[in-house]
Amino acid sequence: MLKSIFKTTLRNILKNRVFTLINLLGLVIAFLSFILINQYVRYESDFDRFQTEGENIYRISLKLFEDGKLSYESARAYAAIAPTIKSEIPEVEDACRITPILQLTLSNRDAEKQFIERKACYADTSFIKMFDVEFTKGNSKKALSSAFKIALSESMAKKYFANEDPVGKILSWNDQFELEVTGVFKDYPIQSHVQFDFLISYPSIFETRRILSNGQETIDYSNVSWTWYIFYTYVKFRDESNIDEFQNKLNQLYIKYSDRRVEGVRWAEFVLTPLKNIYLDSHLPLEFKNSGSRTTLKVLNLTSFLILLIAWINYINMATNRSLERAKEVGIRKVHGSGQVQLILQFMAESFSINFLAFIVSLLLAIPSLNFMNDLIGIPKSYQLFSNIFFWNELILVLLIGAFLSGFYPAFVISRFKPILVLKGKFKNSKSSLVLRKGLAIIQFIVSFLLIVATILIYKQINFMQNQPLGFDIDKTLIITSPRSGNDYEFEVRKQTFKQKLKEYPAIKDIAASTYTPGMPIVWSLASRWTRTPPEVTQTLYCIQADSNYFNLYKIPFIEGRNFQISDTNKGVINETALDLLGFEDAESALHETVLVWTDSIEIVGVVKDFHQQSLEKPIYPIVFMSNPNRRGYYSIKVENSNWTNIIRNIEKHWKEIYPADPFEYSFLDDQFNLQYQNHVKFGKILTIFSGLSIFISCLGLYVFASYNVLQRMKEIGIRKVLGANTISIYFIFFKEFLLVILWGLIISFPILLFSSQKWLSQFAYKTSLSFIDFVLAFFLVLVLVLGTITYEIYKATLVNSALTLKQE
Repeated sequence: MLKSIFKTTLRNILKNRVFTLINLLGLVIAFLSFILINQYVRYESDFDRFQTEGENIYRISLKLFEDGKLSYESARAYAAIAPTIKSEIPEVEDACRITPILQLTLSNRDAEKQFIERKACYADTSFIKMFDVEFTKGNSKKALSSAFKIALSESMAKKYFANEDPVGKILSWNDQFELEVTGVFKDYPIQSHVQFDFLISYPSIFETRRILSNGQETIDYSNVSWTWYIFYTYVKFRDESNIDEFQNKLNQLYIKYSDRRVEGVRWAEFVLTPLKNIYLDSHLPLEFKNSGSRTTLKVLNLTSFLILLIAWINYINMATNRSLERAKEVGIRKVHGSGQVQLILQFMAESFSINFLAFIVSLLLAIPSLNFMNDLIGIPKSYQLFSNIFFWNELILVLLIGAFLSGFYPAFVISRFKPILVLKGKFKNSKSSLVLRKGLAIIQFIVSFLLIVATILIYKQINFMQNQPLGFDIDKTLIITSPRSGNDYEFEVRKQTFKQKLKEYPAIKDIAASTYTPGMPIVWSLASRWTRTPPEVTQTLYCIQADSNYFNLYKIPFIEGRNFQISDTNKGVINETALDLLGFEDAESALHETVLVWTDSIEIVGVVKDFHQQSLEKPIYPIVFMSNPNRRGYYSIKVENSNWTNIIRNIEKHWKEIYPADPFEYSFLDDQFNLQYQNHVKFGKILTIFSGLSIFISCLGLYVFASYNVLQRMKEIGIRKVLGANTISIYFIFFKEFLLVILWGLIISFPILLFSSQKWLSQFAYKTSLSFIDFVLAFFLVLVLVLGTITYEIYKATLVNSALTLKQE
């Protein structure tokens, strides 16, 4: 029997080449889409899953409440948490802290190599073991045990020391401190939410602060502070630990040690996030790196299955459409003794064969396609999807389910044909079969509308965010990392010299120095209060130190008050959000009032309009700008024309004259700002590609559906032509049926799209919305595609000689 089934299957596949090729094309695209989407989904889902004991590791993040309201939340936590819980909570096996250094200049003076680095971190010794940092040189247990020690990744060791053994050698840090290289570790996996090339020993925090304060800092706040919250803190639990019980104990420790907690007014809460969930599920301010989105992965997973569903629906529709052609074959088989089970096996075998052939072809096409996908969305070429056993399990399961689902219904329907009616030529497709095929076509259009409108919404939101007024002048602004060498006096003198040199060029209009530029997350946030409010009522303000040119260069308008002056000390400017948060009635009443920013008394001399320091995904933060012309961070340079090559060449020339000990590094502000939207742009690209593919597969099925529909109604077309109907009237009879199917697809998809769009948009502080025009646009796009698909078949049918059609009937 198996031999007979195989031979018949092969004969039918080869005989019906058009049917086979159309089905094969649709299924190949569907399987290939599934593989490509799976590449991205698997890559994102595998973050932080390589640690050997990652299941027991959690991150402790922070929520601060003021006057009963959430005032601040962050992925970081207090400095004292890790050492305290290690010593006082028995459920804790280990704990560690790591905190990034925004930027530093490292130099190998012997080799005359100097670079600005942004992937350096202070780290506890415990971090190395907890996060599986694999040392290839040096002693991992002692590498970070004392101040001014540094461990390098293999890539950085080669960058600074070429083929030499770096252990024991010295790297200069900002020309202020010397770091001894104590170890080299393998480059850390890119699929980690924590990224670093350098690990500097945690005790270095206190020692650098002590030296920079000329010995005035005598308390190691990096170990004892319950108010300093810039540290990513991780805890590793013993097996079978009770997480809820741990949180209660942590809260009790906070009550015990914190001197700023006021019952019912000011307190902190701690959130535990499993290590494996941080990248996709945590979107707190100051995440270690840009997070992924579980919602995005769910949408893409759904998209891949919907594309497969469309291809399987095509197979079902085409197989049932061909039922009239196969009816005589079934009748003869039944007369010769074939039972229903044998017939079902025959048609199921055909379904499996076509699905399996499409599966093999898609795998062959996947290798070059995956390389294209990697380049498009930024997945490292080192990531190998085909080495993932879970991917293969899922792919084979999809193949088996798809072959069964797409083959069972046509097999069941065709195998039930009554041989007597078939052989007498009295068999016709049932109304229920026609209704089912139309229902399946409606499902295809629902999927098409969902994907088209989703794509429109994503690009509409991205366009909305990128084109909203930001509240500052972003155009033609060059950002240069400011120098790290020299003391404050030298910094100011050189800055003025640099500024005067640049102003000799008519194209360069102004230069400002600040700790942060627009588009950057503000790491420095402090508890603050208006001195006329009770001491227990504090608010969190984000702090930027800047010189007097900052507001002029960025054209940030003042509501009241004035800009900084060169002579200003302990003066501040606040934005509108900070004005409201601190409790002032209006901008005028805030002038010359004193705000306590941590321990510094700041006189408010001006209030500026709110502007978007970060992307429109985030709300506007309450910001206090403090006068400090010597604060290191960044130079912002405003340029009038766009001859960037000459401008940058001239700036670099003067930089090397004035700052010979500091590397020159620049970026463009608009590029830097728009980087915040890269994940959404990436999502939009992926969805656009696969929306287009899904529509193409739908059109394949629609073409076959139209062809068979026309074929079955040739007699009707002939009669109508004889009675005087013209080509246009016949065309509209057919088109009306397809139009109803399209409209039903749009109507059913409408509430689904409204609900899902609101859920997706909820992640943005500033957002657009779906409009009636978006649905109209999607409708007409689908309508044009349908018209292009069915017009030729209907037109070709109207050209057939009516006499020949009626004679054949």
